Amino acid sequence: MAQWSGGGALARNKRALDAPPAPEKKRRTRVETLTRDNYNIGWVSALPIQLAASVALLDDRHEPLPKLDGDSNAYFYGTIGGHNVVMAHLPNDLPGSGSAANVAANMCRSFKNLRFLLLVEIGGGIPRTGHDIRLGDVVVGRMMIQHELGKEDSGDGPEDTGVPYMPPRDIKTTLSAVKVRAEMGQNPLPRLLDELEERGLVSNEYFDRKRLEDHLFKEDYDHPDETQECDKCDIAQRVQRIPRQSVNLQIHYGMIASGSQVIKNPKVRDDIGRRHQALCVETEATGLIHNFPFLAICGICTYADSHKNERWQKYAAMTAASYGIEFLRNCQPVKN
Repeated sequence: MAQWSGGGALARNKRALDAPPAPEKKRRTRVETLTRDNYNIGWVSALPIQLAASVALLDDRHEPLPKLDGDSNAYFYGTIGGHNVVMAHLPNDLPGSGSAANVAANMCRSFKNLRFLLLVEIGGGIPRTGHDIRLGDVVVGRMMIQHELGKEDSGDGPEDTGVPYMPPRDIKTTLSAVKVRAEMGQNPLPRLLDELEERGLVSNEYFDRKRLEDHLFKEDYDHPDETQECDKCDIAQRVQRIPRQSVNLQIHYGMIASGSQVIKNPKVRDDIGRRHQALCVETEATGLIHNFPFLAICGICTYADSHKNERWQKYAAMTAASYGIEFLRNCQPVKN
């Protein structure tokens, strides 16, 4: 687990590594002509609100290219850390693994030189011993698992048959570089959020954490059916957690569990966490596992229980996008 604020003894040596170059305050638009062969990173988000946070953080925006016949994706183009990036989101009314697979397939067919995909999304956190996961945190998928795959055995319960997916070597190398910078106290998130405020490209809801409340309720306390928000929930039913010393979000590296159904049951959530040592659940990565080289980055917007609401979605989308930006700024570009 890493924390954006960093610090400690290693922070005194943070000048030993050159910090990633800060982007221009005013985003430029490329005037030279690029082709589909010039794009080497694919970026996929589940919903428009998630992709909006990502597009707003581009170093440069590029002019759109004509689409290939049969490609139903809507693309955004730009540069991040020297990489030419093409972005797309799933159809607004068709979330899930099937749509994710279709978007990824169209993208890889249209852009032949993609090294890998980033799946930048939001998901439900799984509170587990040793992992202090809070709303707004980011879980990075060092491994992925399809948690719904299994079969009945001789009477001891279901047997998991999902095969864990691990990202390719160049992704894992970059993850190590990001973690090194975090340990040395290099915190890009405040700068990225300040940059967004200056640009005014997204609403304040994307980075206004002060208005949000983070309540983890006990496993046996259900949300009242008649309300969408938790304003009427009994705060006495909250899990008592030690306050964090820092208000900065934390980055967790580990297993992400993917399935076709949105999890809103804490018992199911915790069972998935125990069986797979998973840190969060989501519904898109199943369409990419074992079919495309990719890295999943999840901003935590719920605890995958009955208290699920939309209050944290935009902030979690922004934190996930910010990590994706930091990842690419630490990833060595490769010339086509």
